[in-house]
Order: sequence, then structure tokens, then C-alpha cells
Amino acid sequence: MKYLFYLLIIILITFPSTLYSQNCDEYHLKNCESISKNFRISNQSRSALFKIGYSSSFSFLSMEGYQYIIHLCSDDNIEGAQLSVSDMTSGEIFTDDIGGNFVIINVKKSAKLTVQVKVPEGNKEIEQYEYSELYGCVGVLIEYIRNKEP
Repeated sequence: MKYLFYLLIIILITFPSTLYSQNCDEYHLKNCESISKNFRISNQSRSALFKIGYSSSFSFLSMEGYQYIIHLCSDDNIEGAQLSVSDMTSGEIFTDDIGGNFVIINVKKSAKLTVQVKVPEGNKEIEQYEYSELYGCVGVLIEYIRNKEP
């Protein structure tokens, strides 16, 4: 009986955090708005659960003759999340071209790109945050279209 009681307490303690983290699985598909209906969503798009003050990066292969739009979206409590895209070979850094959390890239030669997401630290001490304020979903939606130029 005691064993069952302890098992129930462990389940009740871990269940809310497990449930919250599962909500980020397809965040980029559900919450990031597509720029144009002509673009297709890349299966290289990603979502993750972030903590305030942390950053993460991933790489993806961009193909010659395609245009990519890389879009960052996040939960409301993840304020000021920043998107950075760079070419792993040349080191070229692509900037935000259109005034939001977007980067547009016209690929002339196939390259491996690195996408980095940084979530700045908040303006309060870490102990002052509620659990739900410390963590939030972040999505990176990668869309592509074949360039019409030869």
C-alpha cells in the first residue's frame, strides 16, 4: 500500500512537466504563420522547449536553386527570441531582411546552414519566475520554393 502511495505521488509530480513539454512537438506547424502559399514547408523545420536565457542551434542542408524563408515564432513568455542563420562553410551570416523574425536566403550553391535561436535572460531573478514563465515553446519554420531564375 505504501508503495502504491509513493508511486501515485511521483506520477502526480512529474505529469504536469511531461504534459507541458509534449506541447512543443509540432509547435512550428501550428503556430508559425506561413509567408506565402507558394512556399512549401521543409521537413527540416524544428520546435523545442526553451528555458529563458538558453540558446540552441541545428543545421540543415540548403539546395542550389532554391529560395528559403526561415521564420521564428515563440510563446508569449519567451520575449525577444533571436534568430541567426549562417553558412557553415563560408561563415556568412544572414540577417533579418524584412523586419520580423525572418531570414530570406537565395541559394546559388548548395550549402549546410546553421540556424541558431537565442532566448535572452529575463529582467527578473530566476527565483522570481513561476515554472510556466521560465519555459516556452519556440518554433523555426523553414519554407522553400524553387527559384525561377536559370
